[in-house]
Amino acid sequence: MKYLSLCVLSCALFFRANAQTVITRLDSIKIDQANIWGVLAEGEENMAMTVSRGNIIYFQYVDNDLNRITEQVAVYGESDNLPQIVDHKTVFWKGSYYISFSAAGDRQLYIVKLDKTGQRQSEIITVFDQDDEPANEPGKPTNDMILITTDETLYVGHFIPAGQHNIHAFDMDLNRVTEPFATDFQLSHNNVGGGLYVNEAIHLFTGNNFGGESDLILTEWDSDFKAGAEAPQELIASEGGDANWFATGVAHDAETGYWYIGFQHLYPGEVLDEEHVDIAVFDQCFNLLYREHVNDKRHYRPHMLIRDGFLFMTYDKAGQGVFFHKYDLLEAGLGEDTCSDTGGGGNAPTITLDNISIAENQAIGTLVGELSLSEGTASGLSFSLVAGDGDDDNGLFTIDEARLLTAAVFDFETKSQYKIRVQATDGQQSMEQKFTIEITDVNEAENNSPTDIALTATAITENNQVGDKVADLSATDADANDVFQYALVAGEGSAGNVSFEIEGESLLAKEIFNYETTVSYSIRLIVTDAAGAEFEKQFVISIENEIEWTLIADGVMSFGSVPLGETKSLELTLTNEGEDSGLMVSSMLLPDDYVADKTSFTLAAGASEIVTVSFTPTVAGSSNGQLVVKSGADDLTVELTGEGELVTALEKAIISAAEISVYPNPSHDYLTISLNDANTQITELSIYGAEGGVMLEQRGLSLRELVVNLMTIKPGICFLKITTTKGVLTRRILVVR
Repeated sequence: MKYLSLCVLSCALFFRANAQTVITRLDSIKIDQANIWGVLAEGEENMAMTVSRGNIIYFQYVDNDLNRITEQVAVYGESDNLPQIVDHKTVFWKGSYYISFSAAGDRQLYIVKLDKTGQRQSEIITVFDQDDEPANEPGKPTNDMILITTDETLYVGHFIPAGQHNIHAFDMDLNRVTEPFATDFQLSHNNVGGGLYVNEAIHLFTGNNFGGESDLILTEWDSDFKAGAEAPQELIASEGGDANWFATGVAHDAETGYWYIGFQHLYPGEVLDEEHVDIAVFDQCFNLLYREHVNDKRHYRPHMLIRDGFLFMTYDKAGQGVFFHKYDLLEAGLGEDTCSDTGGGGNAPTITLDNISIAENQAIGTLVGELSLSEGTASGLSFSLVAGDGDDDNGLFTIDEARLLTAAVFDFETKSQYKIRVQATDGQQSMEQKFTIEITDVNEAENNSPTDIALTATAITENNQVGDKVADLSATDADANDVFQYALVAGEGSAGNVSFEIEGESLLAKEIFNYETTVSYSIRLIVTDAAGAEFEKQFVISIENEIEWTLIADGVMSFGSVPLGETKSLELTLTNEGEDSGLMVSSMLLPDDYVADKTSFTLAAGASEIVTVSFTPTVAGSSNGQLVVKSGADDLTVELTGEGELVTALEKAIISAAEISVYPNPSHDYLTISLNDANTQITELSIYGAEGGVMLEQRGLSLRELVVNLMTIKPGICFLKITTTKGVLTRRILVVR
């Protein structure tokens, strides 16, 4: 391309000339669950985003509508026992995610590999640790690292002041493939940049300085990170001491060849920490096509990704959240198709056309739009239609000075787009540019009224949020490309209108719905076409039930003191306080010494079930725990408290001590128990140790006299519990050897 030697070349390109040279923001959200560093990475079905909050890096997926579609996964956190993180970068490469991050103080640099769910596939690898370097070695700060992948290599770079990077090369399993090396000092570049491997070359975008008076520059490297150019290329020059640097956001549109760069900018006179984020778009020859100030002071760290025909960008306002934007891309046909060795840079103007569409059926000689340079038309400049790429329809237009006029009557139904090539010249030098002229449709027949309205859905689940979308609206009309407006209208079936609202082509909820109160609403809609013709239709919007179960019970069951071997039972009432029936209790988990008479049943809405819980202590002392009720609702926990009591006194006896003989006491090997009453029999016998544990137990007896073998009983004081057909007696005995 030949550039015009006009005064306008010294002007900065802050312009929005026409639809071809403007990127339009389509949507925007703020991510409050982050403080700094929102980084976008490609994915197979959706894009990934990593953010920093406190000392944790989180991973999640987001879709093209800026919705977060997975929960955040903590990639790194306090439990890893590493220094506090400050900066990070993320890439998707060979089916895995790689995150490089630096530590506070800019002395350590790490990298980790994740699978597609955000789970680690590797240990956290130390890329560089300044504390391991010799004390007299210059510092190589690890903040604002670069992370770039080629076909076979992953490169992690960190700064070597004042104009190099220390490069570490890894394979997909994070094995080093070379020793660390420094970039070529003759291709000097500053810190805080971003890069991509495109057309078999690494393109690294940085500043030539840090802060004020910094130019935005490009350095190019081959796949081995060896210098691929003789000198840096200036993309945007500093004017008046401003700063253009910190280009952490880099995206390349393979369809058009355009480069989208997100960087930080300081106006002259501002100081560090007052910068804001800019977007600049360059053609494949690095001629500046577009530049925009995205926000005001104190916004930092932009990151970019092009996906499915849209540009996505994140940046943060330190400590106040990450911002996430979606943009249209610039159309094809801008800038140069063939790059010269001396071309490129930030000061090349473009030809602009202030209007690129015209309605069909217009007379020959109708004005399409005014031509100019992107910085404004200069004196002596002339425009003409010329042969070349994109000149398909030059013969259907003419140029009168700087006015593009029609030379034919256009019919939308025959053809709706026309391509032309325009040249601008000052008599000595010239430049050329392609344009596409759009023909818009005109309704040429008598208007037809709409004949139907359709909703994409006619139901919404209860417990929604106000403003939730119920459905998208559409209309049927015989007129092609008609434009419609929708509204709620009074009339038959409009009783539920007050519960909904329409925004554009969407039906939205205006209240929170409750299935148990109202199961459906009748609404009436009207659609109006561009000519004012109308059609009305009634719809029934159903409210879908969301199962609501709430299981409650008393919080504590206290059994008090219960003698060892005896049982005490209490009743526990479980109630379904939810609005839906069918709550199934599937199981109950109880600690040792506790049992329940039932562990599964189903509860209707508002219904209760009584469960008998029994406590039979086997060990003296506290026997506390929790009863956990498993059900379709959340787990319910009931505290259980009880005390096992060791019965040691004769006054606890139910029968008289004179009615039973226990000998010998002390005992050595055998103990004889004899009843004096011929009508009384021994039915059970238990011997407890001094600590309360059961040492011997016999049940199912029917004897007047019993000889007990004490060979398994440890020597010492024991307690004998004798159950008879008449009552219970306890006796203390001494076992000796």
